[in-house]
Amino acid sequence: MENDAIKRSVDSLQRIYSMIIALAIAYSITIFFIDEHQNLRNWDAIWPNLPKFLTFIVIIVPFFHGMNRHLDRCYLEKESNPIKGALLIDFIFFFVESVILFIFAGTLKSPGLRCYEVLAFLLVADSFWAILSCRYHYKTFKNTPGTWFIINVISVGLGVVAYILRCFDESVKVWIFFFIAIARSIVDYKLCWRFYFPEAISSAIETGKDD
Repeated sequence: MENDAIKRSVDSLQRIYSMIIALAIAYSITIFFIDEHQNLRNWDAIWPNLPKFLTFIVIIVPFFHGMNRHLDRCYLEKESNPIKGALLIDFIFFFVESVILFIFAGTLKSPGLRCYEVLAFLLVADSFWAILSCRYHYKTFKNTPGTWFIINVISVGLGVVAYILRCFDESVKVWIFFFIAIARSIVDYKLCWRFYFPEAISSAIETGKDD
């Protein structure tokens, strides 16, 4: 009965997260490609903010994929019962992160670099969650959330450096931020491939390892 309750709770969390992510994607497409008169924007209007939209896409994919894999791994595939309160912590952080992603989508057309400030806040929040996940789920830092923490910290660091540099104007910085974002996602999938695409369910979670 307890396992069934956990499965229902996890399923509910995944549904809520998926719904907000879907709304964020739909919202980003609408405000980016459709103007206030419900007409398709021309290329001249799309091009200046294109790296912002691409950044949003390359970030939202691993965040959505990783959240679902984390919940499956730690609550459905894990043989032992999860730590009490862990699902609540995951729910709070994933809900907050999905809302931040929605806000990120809403700032794609904002002037300046506002959307990248939102992205930095997202990565910082995710880093705090990763630390808690290492503590509650794995009892060690050598796991996928630990890897995410390191990737996020490096990404934010590179982003801050690019943000404060005065030798590049805004039109160049948006592309720099995009390349940082896509590099983050590529490294994420490269280092955590077996977590994202497991060949078979294993008991590695019990030892704190993902491979």
